[in-house]
This record gives sequence, structure tokens and C-alpha cells, in this order.
Amino acid sequence: MKYLLIILTLLSSNLAISKAVNNSLTTCFDPFTVALYKEADQLNRVENLIQERLSSNRPIIVDIGGEGRYLDAININPYFLTSTTGEANRFIPNWIYGFADDIPIQRNIVEILYLENAPLSTSAMEEILRVMKPRGKIHLYHPSDYADKYIDDLYEVFSGHKININQLDNSIVEIKIEILK
Repeated sequence: MKYLLIILTLLSSNLAISKAVNNSLTTCFDPFTVALYKEADQLNRVENLIQERLSSNRPIIVDIGGEGRYLDAININPYFLTSTTGEANRFIPNWIYGFADDIPIQRNIVEILYLENAPLSTSAMEEILRVMKPRGKIHLYHPSDYADKYIDDLYEVFSGHKININQLDNSIVEIKIEILK
């Protein structure tokens, strides 16, 4: 029973893998094997989403912490169900498991990246810079008090790139960065 709970916990974060593993749940109770299936499925899904866009000349758009707000964006989120966008508890379209400081996408491929109200550390900024194409655009939206906490790090990490900061209202800051290299 303990192993079944571990497997179900692993599967709950990625429903797509449940189909691949479901047939062997009765014979395979090894959590390591389930994790391998999950990782392979994740890599395939990322590659498929990217290839689908490249083959039809669509830009690679990523939304960190996204829940489907931006049409055609690849949504990087640790949860596969919405919490704030539209109706709660619906599946996030084009969902990929991940975090801002460990984006499961190859280097220099993202053309547009959104990050709204999601944690932003120096390591996340460096990871965002890693995946961005030259001339790529980054859009950050955060409450003013939160943006004030990371603005110095942002200028350091994105030094040499075009940074534009706008106060949208009394509480929200919009930061646009254009990658120049």
C-alpha cells in the first residue's frame, strides 16, 4: 500500500504519464521506474510542443507559472490545474512541469517569455536568460513592493540588454526586457 501511495503521488503531478504507467501498475510498484517514465514523458512533451511550433513557423512563447492566459504559450508550472486563470481546477493547456529556476527547455529558443506574480530569484533570471533567443522579449509583471526587492539583481543579470520599467498603476510594475545578444 505504501508503494501505491508513492506512485499515485508521483502520478498526480503529471496525468499524461498515468496512461503510460497505468497498464503496469499491477505489476510495477517501483517508484524509480515510475519516475523514469515521468521524466521521459516530460522530455517528449517539451520536444513535441517546440517542434510543433517550429514546423509551423510559430514563435516559441513561454509563460512561467502560466495557466493558459497567453494563447499558444508553453505553460511552465509545477501544477497541472489552474488556480487563478479562468475557471479553477481545469487542465492547463500546453502544460509542462517546471519552475523558473529550472526551465525544461533548450538554450536560445524562446522568443517571448511572460512571468506574472511568480517568484523571481537571481537563479531564475539566469535561467530565463539561458533560454531566450537574441532579440527575444521578456515581460515581467509583479506588485511594486515585490519588484523593488529584485530590481538590482535584474539590472545585474540583464546588463547589456534593453530594460524598460513601467508603473502600470499604484501596485503593479511591468518590466520589459529585450535580449540584445
